[in-house]
Amino acid sequence: MGTDGSLTETISDLVWNGLTILTGSKTKYGTASVNGESQKFIQWGGGGKANGDRSCYFTAPASGKLTVVASNTGSSEDATRLVSVTVNGETFTQVGGTSSNAPTTCEFEIEVSGATPVYVYPSGNGLRFFSIKYTYYE
Repeated sequence: MGTDGSLTETISDLVWNGLTILTGSKTKYGTASVNGESQKFIQWGGGGKANGDRSCYFTAPASGKLTVVASNTGSSEDATRLVSVTVNGETFTQVGGTSSNAPTTCEFEIEVSGATPVYVYPSGNGLRFFSIKYTYYE
């Protein structure tokens, strides 16, 4: 690991609490001050793609709501940076490039008919991801 929090080696898969993280190149983790509180994040320094470098995925057991908190990688706003979610080959996006001091909460309604992979990644350019939460309906 580099002194800036970057991974010095490529780790193909990192699994944490049911979330598989595909790091690839330009992956960092660290902390940022959000509303005066220190918040952990993972940051991809470039756009990703479903089931490829700079993405993560989990298996949704049923339909539900996905909540992603993300921001630009710096203090400026960049509306070209998007939180992208791909389910069953269909991609949904929301602007996620707000200042890292004020991350955006993006919500996606996910409809599946059984266990289905859900991919989350930045597009347009890199983003910091502070949280990814899925609540499924029973």
